[in-house]
Amino acid sequence: MSKMRGVNSFPDLWNRRETLVDDARNIYEIISLPDLVCVKKTQRDKDWPNLRHLVDAHYLENRNDPITT
Repeated sequence: MSKMRGVNSFPDLWNRRETLVDDARNIYEIISLPDLVCVKKTQRDKDWPNLRHLVDAHYLENRNDPITT
């Protein structure tokens, strides 16, 4: 896949990526949550429950320190 619909170019996505490290010190580079939400905003019914869970998780994680723009 060279271009995902609804999000920026790969270099932009890479700059906003999240880095996770597990207990075995394996490093995982993953798409940021806001970008993942944009990717999941489709017309497919099966994506909407996933989108809801992502937004809820992001809210719970950041509710005590919200970002204002």
